[in-house]
Amino acid sequence: MLVLSNSPGRVVKIKDDVKICRINILDMKGDDIVFEKHESIITRISVTEEVNKQLVHTVGNKTYLYVFGDRVGNLTIDGVAFAPLCPCDEKNAANLNPGFERILQWYNTNKASQRASPLTIVLGSNTVLNGFLVNFSLRVIDVPLRMFEWSMLLHTVPPKPLPATPSLRPVISSSLPAAPSLRPVTPLPLPVPPVIP
Repeated sequence: MLVLSNSPGRVVKIKDDVKICRINILDMKGDDIVFEKHESIITRISVTEEVNKQLVHTVGNKTYLYVFGDRVGNLTIDGVAFAPLCPCDEKNAANLNPGFERILQWYNTNKASQRASPLTIVLGSNTVLNGFLVNFSLRVIDVPLRMFEWSMLLHTVPPKPLPATPSLRPVISSSLPAAPSLRPVTPLPLPVPPVIP
């Protein structure tokens, strides 16, 4: 049996009597990206955080680590946008907009140049990240099915304020080679130049 053979790229939601079990992975406070509204789903989330530090190598084979707090992190959200839901008719113009247009509109509404406050994102149950939406990319992954892959980049704000003074810690590693020993250098005797009569 063929399902939606004349409408490639469209999907339907089938209701079934099942027990509901939800694991909350990502929650955007205020304006979630949901399939019913944006014809898009989130497929990948990646978080990158880094310490603001400086490593200094000194004489005697010692290494010092200066820590100045945390740097701005990155949160990348990837997803897939679909064609309009089926069925759709000319009377309901909202259903005629494909998913890539809706997710692009979501980006234009929530990007850092359009809003002063950061987006609040909750990962899991209580991991809260505040970030500014700064980048969006979109590409076609299947022309017959009219599927688009999109990616968004947010710069996340460090959760803790920077310390007043940097901390200095010596880094001790057993894998470091021993410092070379100093040896006295004995000059070689210079040859005596021949005497020319």
